[in-house]
Amino acid sequence: MTATCAILSKQAITFSCDSFITSLNSNGDLIIEEAQQSKILKLERLHAVIGYWGLARYGTWKTRDWLNEQVRDLTMPNTLELWSKELSVRLDQKLRSLSNQAWSYGIGIHVAGYESFEGELLPEMYLVTNYSGISETGGYSVGNEMSATRRTYFDSTGGQHPNVYEHGNPQYRNAMKTFFSERRWMLFNNGDTPLFGTIANGIGRAVNLALSRGNLDRSSPMETQRNYAFMVIRTVSEFERLFFREDSRVVGGRPHDITVLPDRTYFSSSGD
Repeated sequence: MTATCAILSKQAITFSCDSFITSLNSNGDLIIEEAQQSKILKLERLHAVIGYWGLARYGTWKTRDWLNEQVRDLTMPNTLELWSKELSVRLDQKLRSLSNQAWSYGIGIHVAGYESFEGELLPEMYLVTNYSGISETGGYSVGNEMSATRRTYFDSTGGQHPNVYEHGNPQYRNAMKTFFSERRWMLFNNGDTPLFGTIANGIGRAVNLALSRGNLDRSSPMETQRNYAFMVIRTVSEFERLFFREDSRVVGGRPHDITVLPDRTYFSSSGD
């Protein structure tokens, strides 16, 4: 399991994540295999950040290493949309070449960056995944195909227009241009979505309360956004440490963050 949080705005795109990689041994006991390495990467060529959850490794194959290969591959397309679609094709081929079991574990990859639309840079989130749904208990079901879809319009409207393959059309991009011009944020969580959403929404309400009281430090919106995402991950990790049975903790280790600004400047308090 992974805890990732991404926040998109016109001012910045921020990702934060934990670093646990877990598996089950032959007795069914939970094993923590990794507690330091990040699950987010820079995609500097396309002004973007990548985060992944679900399958982290299979045998000697590792998701992070494979993603780094795609990031360095200059034959990959030079737009965010086409890059994400090509990543989907390659990931489908790779998992199926490993085994049916590798595919069945499920994987999700977020690719978020800035796209030019009518003379402005708008943030967009692409989801590359073979997951087909999420249960009320936070479990993910695996589908039969790998897809790459835009997420900002779909999520901002609560899925009112479910044909995500049309959301690159001007009418939908104009809607998101209006959305982000109002200085609004979009927050994405992955992992145990019901638990993470509860914590993230609580932190969001606390931030809004501080704003309404005039207590919020507004000198750096980018820093506020980074702190929000980082706090979500740190709180989920600490919650599991304090309240979960030791053999059921799947989030923890060193937290990481990456922020990219519209001018292509990257920041990371964790050195990523």
